[in-house]
Amino acid sequence: MLESHSLSVLSPPNLLSEPAPTPSLPPAAFRSLELNSRREVVAYLDRLNTASPVATRQVARWGSEGSDSLKIRAVAMPARYAELGAFMGESRTTFAMSIDARREAPAAAPYSIGVLLSGSMRIHHGSLGERVIRAGEGVIVNPSEIERTWLEADTHLVEFMLPKSPMLSLGAEWAPGSLTGLPQFEPRLDPGLAQRLHFMAHEAMQAVPLAEEAGDGRFRRWLELIGLTLLHEQAVRNAVQARLRAPEPPPAAVRRALDFIDAHVAADIMLADIAAAANLSVSSLGRMFNRHLGQSPAALLRDLRLDRVRDELRRGSAMSIRELALRWGFQSASQFSQAYQRRFAEKPSEARARG
Repeated sequence: MLESHSLSVLSPPNLLSEPAPTPSLPPAAFRSLELNSRREVVAYLDRLNTASPVATRQVARWGSEGSDSLKIRAVAMPARYAELGAFMGESRTTFAMSIDARREAPAAAPYSIGVLLSGSMRIHHGSLGERVIRAGEGVIVNPSEIERTWLEADTHLVEFMLPKSPMLSLGAEWAPGSLTGLPQFEPRLDPGLAQRLHFMAHEAMQAVPLAEEAGDGRFRRWLELIGLTLLHEQAVRNAVQARLRAPEPPPAAVRRALDFIDAHVAADIMLADIAAAANLSVSSLGRMFNRHLGQSPAALLRDLRLDRVRDELRRGSAMSIRELALRWGFQSASQFSQAYQRRFAEKPSEARARG
């Protein structure tokens, strides 16, 4: 199971116990835990820190004596994503708690999305600084970017995990050639979007027990809907178009280079051709792309070409994968296949089969 710096105390399901059935959740879908003393809370956090050592969770400030409690419910992922641990959890704490990163979370650790039903919390993002989240609002973070989470006393938080692999594919569909890698979202979610995501996650959770018996298609469709909703409605910091519309957009030379790349993506162009169109030297072109777009010209061109290949595969192109790879500028089928899997988290043959 991947180690995770979650927003709260969402834990590996094996640390929780089987609950009595309740009307709100399928009885087989979730596990629960209720702790009603400081000693029990500290012992549980110690076990959780051992089981998930990427972060240290500790009580920052107790409530009134005799009223400290921690209540948790967690739903495991279906088999397809079992190594990620829990899918959705709900926690209620009467005490303030801090969660500090001890080391960087694995790159594959899923996005963590929290919806704050009551109370307040703060997160400190590695590059964006602090964000304050209040009741009704939500937050989405990449665990590898977050340094600290602080939950105030009397906080009621619902949290769910969004695997990253579908986001690679969805990001390419949403904005071909636009994203420089995985989406980097603005962390704070406004109340309207937070509540819609909460509803979608609840519906996905209802599909978890069915996923083991009838395939995980319904669960995956809900994950895709959550991902597409975020891509359409939440600010994405590493989207090329977002950078072009920023208060300080890239210089005209970068925009000229982008226009040239877009118009000649299928042609056999070199970095020198792109630099000439932008009226820049090759070295200046590389520096300006990295500074303003966070990506090299060659990487952007490769991503655009991969997006076009994917479109052809899904439309049922009669060309072989090797022929498509050569047509779009890749020197070998193996080089192309590796680049394709890095971008879309699937093999070219899988895209064709689903087309």
